[in-house]
Amino acid sequence: SLFPLIGAMLQNGAFWITAEKKIRIVSLVGGLFWLVYNLVSQAYVSVIGGIFFQISIIIAIYRYDYKGKKA
Repeated sequence: SLFPLIGAMLQNGAFWITAEKKIRIVSLVGGLFWLVYNLVSQAYVSVIGGIFFQISIIIAIYRYDYKGKKA
């Protein structure tokens, strides 16, 4: 199972990054690996949690990285 391994490595690696924008992007990619793994494993409750996690990161990227630059 490389998907949870890669997802865990990316999300744990995000804790060591100091740039907030990079933290959000790395966490988003790591979360996608977990989402695919949970879908394949039929862990549907975890899939729902992963979807909420991805949505919150996408909202944060929009609010702080794109919308914030225009103001």
